[in-house]
Amino acid sequence: SQAVEPEFLSPDCSVYATSAGFCTREMDPICATNGQTYNNGCLFCRKKLESGGKIEFHHYGRC
Repeated sequence: SQAVEPEFLSPDCSVYATSAGFCTREMDPICATNGQTYNNGCLFCRKKLESGGKIEFHHYGRC
């Protein structure tokens, strides 16, 4: 079986671009390439945008 590239599994940050900066408290942890765990896709995407693309999706779950 073929391995799925991580970018195909990563959250779609475009859906959060118009959320006016508000994220839910939903717990769906994401580990980013900076070694930090974000509680959900919204929080991860906000930090990714703030970083100018320096932070990327690594995997779902805690780091």
